[in-house]
Amino acid sequence: MKEIKLKVPSPSEPPLGEERLPADVVQTALMLKLLKAVRSVESRITSLEEAVLKAIARIKTQILKMSNVSLPATLLDVAGAGSVRSMVIRSNSRDFGISIFVDDVLMLDNDFSWFEKMSPYIKEIAAFEDNGEFVFVISDLKFTRSAKIIAKPIADGVVLKDAYVSYDLAKD
Repeated sequence: MKEIKLKVPSPSEPPLGEERLPADVVQTALMLKLLKAVRSVESRITSLEEAVLKAIARIKTQILKMSNVSLPATLLDVAGAGSVRSMVIRSNSRDFGISIFVDDVLMLDNDFSWFEKMSPYIKEIAAFEDNGEFVFVISDLKFTRSAKIIAKPIADGVVLKDAYVSYDLAKD
């Protein structure tokens, strides 16, 4: 039996019957592939940026300011998707309550004292007394269909000194 020896080319040698391409041609081909991949990624990024800018353009920010608000009062009543960035209420009395509806569901319905007790534990809510004024703040309230915030009296004659509501609403 005759022994056959096969020569296995090393990685630096071209396969049998083929010529090795010059290094600069291989490098150029690789650079062209890389450039094509980069352009593809840039195109996708540009498309995403355009989509984000269109989405941002659909958002309308509003700020409501009310003074000397007799209770009961609807402080916010909006339809659509959006978020309440923040709402601040100042009153000379702690005898008021707040009802918050998100997407037609009653989420919170409590008086100032309850919010004051809970505010250290809920980062989106703050309720405190400041030099004889009672301050209630709520923030980051997201909704998909609607949001409604009602202030109501617990005692007769309660008036809110002022109320501010900053919210974003998606335009159709």
